[in-house]
Amino acid sequence: MNKPPKFQEQFYSMLGNIRTIKFYAWEDVFRNVLWPFIDLKVYEPPLLWRVLRFSLDLLGSATAEISAAITITSYISTAGEIDYIDIALLMESIRSLTVFSTTVAAFGTTLESYRKCARQMQRYIDPESNKYIERSLAVEDSVAVNLSECVFSWNAGSYSLAPISLQIKAGEFVTVIGRVGGGKSSFLSAICGEMPLTSGQGCVYGRIGYVEQKPWIMNATFRDNVLMGADFDETYFWQVVEACALAVDVRLFPKSDLTMIGTDGVNLSGGQKVRLALAR
Repeated sequence: MNKPPKFQEQFYSMLGNIRTIKFYAWEDVFRNVLWPFIDLKVYEPPLLWRVLRFSLDLLGSATAEISAAITITSYISTAGEIDYIDIALLMESIRSLTVFSTTVAAFGTTLESYRKCARQMQRYIDPESNKYIERSLAVEDSVAVNLSECVFSWNAGSYSLAPISLQIKAGEFVTVIGRVGGGKSSFLSAICGEMPLTSGQGCVYGRIGYVEQKPWIMNATFRDNVLMGADFDETYFWQVVEACALAVDVRLFPKSDLTMIGTDGVNLSGGQKVRLALAR
């Protein structure tokens, strides 16, 4: 049997991300990727296999109905008569047995999910089970971040960052550049003290203000989203709004900074959400 070509998989992946491809003008790149597969015929299994697969799917989806029909037919052929109550009782029994068998079949997957949840809860309940990067509010020798051969990993034996050694001065502007999935966000999580430290030593000095890729926006006014429970200082508030390039946006809101923001920032654009989180 010939192995099915990868054309369909890559083609559907391209269709699912067509907006990104058009935005970045990557048409020529993906045309070159798909071109070697254009002349390949679409793989089709033999007719007998397709009929057999359809029959198995049909039997699997109608097991309860088929077993009920066979049972009733057998009973009528032997006993000669049957009441409506007997039929109702039989159908309900078969339905209950079907649900029970499905639950038993999914027991292994459910148990594994519970085990994963228990391990995650253990991480938060028992802080001694994981070691994180040290924190100090006092800045020493104008150093903000100091890492020495630090290895970070979410779980033992899973994905981990390569040993990292770096020193960032206080007030220094640093950018982290890398390919998609290279660990940039995990590295920032490690600095924030969310990713466990497997080996090495490191410390972060001072306070951290972190703006993530998908900021959390609550269903409240624009002002409340920025303040997050802090006291309102009008002068400082508008200085922050101006510094985060939100002054024009706030003036266009129906009720200025008292405008209600929907759940997850439904009435804000992507850029406005990030700038709001930055102002916070």
